[in-house]
Amino acid sequence: MKIVLLSYYFAPGNIIGAVRFTKLSKYFQQLGCDVTAYCGNENRWLFLDTQVKHDEILQRDIENLQICSVSHSQLYQYLASKIKISINKNSVEVTDSRNVSQFLLLKNALKRVLKKNIMLFLSLIQDVDFTVSIFSSKAFREDIKAADCIITTYGPYSPHIIGLILKVFRSKVQWVADFRDPIHQPSDPVLVAQFHRFLEWAVCRYADKLVCVSSGYLDSVVAPKYRYKSEIITNGFDAADLDSLISEKESNLIESDKFLISYTGTTYAGRRDLSPLLEVLNKLIEKRVILVDKIEFHYAGPESVYISGLFDRFGLNSILVNHGMVPRKQALSINKASDITIVATWDDEGHRGVLPGKLYELMMFNAAVLAMVSTDIGNSEISKILANSVKGLCFESNQQDAIQQLEDFVLVTYEASLNNSGSEVAGSFDSFSYPEIAKQYLSFIKN
Repeated sequence: MKIVLLSYYFAPGNIIGAVRFTKLSKYFQQLGCDVTAYCGNENRWLFLDTQVKHDEILQRDIENLQICSVSHSQLYQYLASKIKISINKNSVEVTDSRNVSQFLLLKNALKRVLKKNIMLFLSLIQDVDFTVSIFSSKAFREDIKAADCIITTYGPYSPHIIGLILKVFRSKVQWVADFRDPIHQPSDPVLVAQFHRFLEWAVCRYADKLVCVSSGYLDSVVAPKYRYKSEIITNGFDAADLDSLISEKESNLIESDKFLISYTGTTYAGRRDLSPLLEVLNKLIEKRVILVDKIEFHYAGPESVYISGLFDRFGLNSILVNHGMVPRKQALSINKASDITIVATWDDEGHRGVLPGKLYELMMFNAAVLAMVSTDIGNSEISKILANSVKGLCFESNQQDAIQQLEDFVLVTYEASLNNSGSEVAGSFDSFSYPEIAKQYLSFIKN
């Protein structure tokens, strides 16, 4: 089977949107498919620092893949570089609002609104430019004629728009539209929401098959009349990544005799809420149930200032090790060395089934997985996934005994760490490995 994969983000980009399709490409090929991946080749350096723009692990995954990196036009590159300079010059760090004047808060809020609109403008130009560049590629046009299937992924818009254009012009290639995220978001302004809903409808109407990464996303994106051609195929983990990881403890970047908790990623300025955990840690340290010199909390991500302010609010700055932005290889190595690894998300009426890709990567490690879910509903999708493991806890903020459960979980894991003991995983996560996910994907395409 000849498959054309179209994903704007792809290896070696150090961005979570590149992981899913890079891994699927790798294992599709190992399963005997003829795979060609089309992606953008300037999207990484525009908004990432040089030292973290490439994912060393994903680079290894694409050594034997056929990849066509499609260049943007010189006009787009010029505009994007100018906007990058402007954004960096006027960047806004999220801070603890209790210690900032109202004037500065208003100024920062206006900067964030301006930045959001500038990025929206740039993304629209990016999608138009990338679409034109793809169809201008002779290699792409020839590959589509020979392909059995094209798989496109959102976001951004352009891959699905390209799929739509192919179907409008009656291409015979089978089109599978993959939704890593819904296009429509509850926070969308009215006009943007109407466009997003229309685009979701058009993709669902014209695609031959539809894939969503969670049942919540399926309910949000796919109308009931199109469910017959849809499938839930989650993100996953690749155990082969473990071969590339360094031991942070052995490299002396982490003290091996301490109880280690790690969170790698963003909190979206607190929407992914870590404060209940910090409340529990503060309580246990004050009671000296946990000794302050025996615990470290390692953070890696883009919100260094916000995280420092958050820990300061709970009097926990002494346990915080703030790495800032790091390559994915180092982030995974930090997770591997930890006793508790954290994945945080939210689950509400307008946005159900939000399952960060980080959840599945954490399944590779021997650490206990703590899911922090901000919700007023409960019974989240992530809680059902973790239910099969005795080494995990799903904290749901609306549960009456949630804080007590969290406290018990931290204390039990802390004591097990000091005693160099641990519990075995009760269930099996093999179904979430990318080799198995690739088999599921191919079965869905063929059937």
